[in-house]
Amino acid sequence: MTDTHPQRLAQNPVLPWELTDLIIDHLRHDIRALGVCGAVCSEWLIRSRYHMFSTVQLWPWRMQHFVSLATDENCTFTNFITRIEMDDAKIQGTQKIYGGQFRVETKPEGRGQQENVGENSNIMFNDAMSHSGLKCLSQVNAIQIRNVDWTSLSPVQQASLRSHFSKFSQLRRLEFHDVIFHDVREVARITRSLGASLHHLTANISFLKYLEHNLALTTSCTIASSELRSMEIGTDDGIPILLNCLANSGGSHHNKIQELKLRNVENKHLQYIKSALKNKKLQRLVVDFKHEKVSLISEEDLDFSSLHELRALAISGLQLSSSSIHALIERSLPKILGRIEAPFFTTLEIGFCINALFSTEVVGCVDWTHLQRVLLNLHFFGLSTIRIIVEVAAESTTDQILYIERQLRAGFDQLIARKALDLKVVTESSNVPEDGLVSDAGYIDKD
Repeated sequence: MTDTHPQRLAQNPVLPWELTDLIIDHLRHDIRALGVCGAVCSEWLIRSRYHMFSTVQLWPWRMQHFVSLATDENCTFTNFITRIEMDDAKIQGTQKIYGGQFRVETKPEGRGQQENVGENSNIMFNDAMSHSGLKCLSQVNAIQIRNVDWTSLSPVQQASLRSHFSKFSQLRRLEFHDVIFHDVREVARITRSLGASLHHLTANISFLKYLEHNLALTTSCTIASSELRSMEIGTDDGIPILLNCLANSGGSHHNKIQELKLRNVENKHLQYIKSALKNKKLQRLVVDFKHEKVSLISEEDLDFSSLHELRALAISGLQLSSSSIHALIERSLPKILGRIEAPFFTTLEIGFCINALFSTEVVGCVDWTHLQRVLLNLHFFGLSTIRIIVEVAAESTTDQILYIERQLRAGFDQLIARKALDLKVVTESSNVPEDGLVSDAGYIDKD
């Protein structure tokens, strides 16, 4: 007997899956397009959800809606969240909904569906962390925390937070930005609660108690877990206190820091950086000086001679002024770099700053020979990537920028002839990465 029902054709993709994956990857920053891709088929849904929800920004006004979605049995992003960002300053009163995406509305009312979010709908960081046991957060390996005052929390609440932190068993990266603590002991307790999983700590933090009190605590306070390999510090309190913690644990098995990034460095911090440079395990180092907060530095301030495992180094924020440019370029910097004896040193980045008061003609009077000779020597022994970035004032004219670039190219002519130098002259308004050594992944849905 013949089957009269039409045969259903097998649904095979017109394009190879590898190609559709590339297309969806290309749309990773377009939330609307990713949403459309997710409606095509289950395979496209998986790829689009990965990009849409790999990073989730749990602002206070979003948290309630997020929990509602995450606990729904039809939730489609359960297994894709790997990074969460929380910011207690992101409190909003009125939000609008666009295709399921909650965003801050700054346009006049009457355009789109509105939802009034009252004060009670803002779930702050302390309460938001109580949801750390959600199934959709089990894969989280990075947490960013901004604008939280730990001093406003009771000891019981702080202990509860540490318990919530410990539930993130796969957490490898923890970032604090504009966070206030009583003293360094609570930072140490938090890192201990995370166990051996923590690999990176960003600590742009401040402390309520005096610097002297915290420095005294560092003699018995260890912030480095057994697996902590990377740290970034960029505050006036954080640099001396946390570097002291690392220095005091240098003789133990705890200090295995291989990557250290220091931001907003001032002259008063150099004495603490000296101790950090004794860590022979350092492989990647960033020293970013705070503009116009650093006078002339010397080879005693930055001694890299003991960093035998150094692979990459970035020194940026070096202010060029009429009074300091000769000493810095002709004496200090060549001596500082000339002490590097690391056999695997391959990447160097130097960043200069020129303010509006600087006379560009002075650049033409500088003798770049000593610095070029040191760089040529390092290049001969394996330094393969040399980047020099000069940041000039936004109001600089095109002629001034071209003049500075010509003088620098003339000063580093041998390096350029060997194609060993990447030279850039940019303005302050240019979108230039803070450093070229460590580039963090871009984040979707930045408000």
